[in-house]
Amino acid sequence: MEAPFTGGCSCRAVRYACHARPEIALHCYCRDCQLATGGACATVVVVPVAALVVEHGEPALHDVQGESGHVARRQFCRTCGSPLFAGSLAHPDTIGVYAATLDDPSRVEPGLNLWTRSKPPWARLDPKLPSLERGRSRR
Repeated sequence: MEAPFTGGCSCRAVRYACHARPEIALHCYCRDCQLATGGACATVVVVPVAALVVEHGEPALHDVQGESGHVARRQFCRTCGSPLFAGSLAHPDTIGVYAATLDDPSRVEPGLNLWTRSKPPWARLDPKLPSLERGRSRR
């Protein structure tokens, strides 16, 4: 996926732009991503924090200890509740942008299935992608 790209929440109260090419796009099946998105996984594009600019609005924050043992920081629209960004305090230089919030999500090409040990039995992994049962963990 090439930069720049733009996106925002469903009510358009929050808008963002990213000026760097994503480091990777992935499907994360950890339990926290499931709860944050309401689905089997979260599809995210990982970008440098410095390249992501919130141009309008201010996302709300929610910190939670993720399955990895690290603190996961979720950002969402305080008006409509759309999940926008996810990061880890253990990796402060990168942030995941939820692919569903992109103005053109068709540009995303995931390259990895992550935390597959937590996927629901009814979820089907893309067999063409490498899969990791876990992410980086403190445990």
